[in-house]
Amino acid sequence: MAVALVGHSFGGAVAIRAAAGCFAVRACVALATQGYGADPAAALGPRCPLLLCHGTADEVLPPACSRAVYAAAGQPKELLLRAGASHGLDEWADDLPWIVQS
Repeated sequence: MAVALVGHSFGGAVAIRAAAGCFAVRACVALATQGYGADPAAALGPRCPLLLCHGTADEVLPPACSRAVYAAAGQPKELLLRAGASHGLDEWADDLPWIVQS
């Protein structure tokens, strides 16, 4: 059975850490993630693609957090930044579910 994990904010790092420790996980999505605790992102590829989504107007965690996780992660990986989106990603609410599904 293949599993995908999605986490937001603190949960992004939790999802990354859980994905690194469970070989059934085949995809991981971190939304507006923190960088602390996300260091296992380096061990995900190639088994588990990583998608990072972050708003450029995040008032809680700056997009630099997702950029740092992206830089440390192995391939395959993707970083999507949404101009003007805040920490809750409300400004991305119409499109983000479709992005995460694909």
